Amino acid sequence: MFPGLDRPRRLRRPGRPRRPRRPRARALAVAMALLLCVPLAGCAPAAGSGSAPDSGSASGPAVSETERAVRRAVAAWSAAPPARLAAIPLEDWSYEVSSVREDGVRAFARAELRYRLSGYDAGPAGSAREVELTRDGGS
Repeated sequence: MFPGLDRPRRLRRPGRPRRPRRPRARALAVAMALLLCVPLAGCAPAAGSGSAPDSGSASGPAVSETERAVRRAVAAWSAAPPARLAAIPLEDWSYEVSSVREDGVRAFARAELRYRLSGYDAGPAGSAREVELTRDGGS
């Protein structure tokens, strides 16, 4: 029922120093808190700077100027981890926008964060979320 409770406990030999524990849970919690609270507000293009949306093609639907702007901003931002995360041993990380949906003056972006902590993760971990975006000034 509870993982780990069915295993026998290893006893420490007398006189042998205790090994320092790795702060894996703390590092992971800090990484998730910082990376999942990524502010994407202001990623949309400035008012009046847009051109007409793509007409699309037979291979897929049209991509709006807002979606292109969000994708460009996130790609530029995620090229390297922010300085705030310098203390976290990131081996690899990426932040990718999977879709952008416009609703009046707001837009909603679905994004996936993938990261790997050096010395902790055997493979990349990931987390998806949807964020609400507004233009600078709230309109």
